[in-house]
Amino acid sequence: MYFEIDGAMMHTRKGGGDGCLCKEYKLGMAFSEDNFKTWFDLKKMERKYKIGLREYAFYIGEVDIFKKYMLALAMRNGYGWYRQTVLLSDAAPWIQNLKEELFPDAQQVMDFFV
Repeated sequence: MYFEIDGAMMHTRKGGGDGCLCKEYKLGMAFSEDNFKTWFDLKKMERKYKIGLREYAFYIGEVDIFKKYMLALAMRNGYGWYRQTVLLSDAAPWIQNLKEELFPDAQQVMDFFV
């Protein structure tokens, strides 16, 4: 079972003294190795990968509510039935806390931002 989680700040409207009101949106994705598609590209002479079936959870606002969406997403996609769980993220503190609370058995793979 694989999960990807990330967030980004989004300008919503003009606010108070600083003129900006931003909120963080949070996005989670779940997929399993059952839905990996592979093929060999003869032109490039390399193996190609594609994730077939996947499902998303999205929320604008506080992480406490997003956690409920993420847990429901995980349960619908078979969390607990797979031998291993992997979380892909940028390791932001709120994601680390979410991982420890919801997926303590997950191996974390940190994405690299350049």
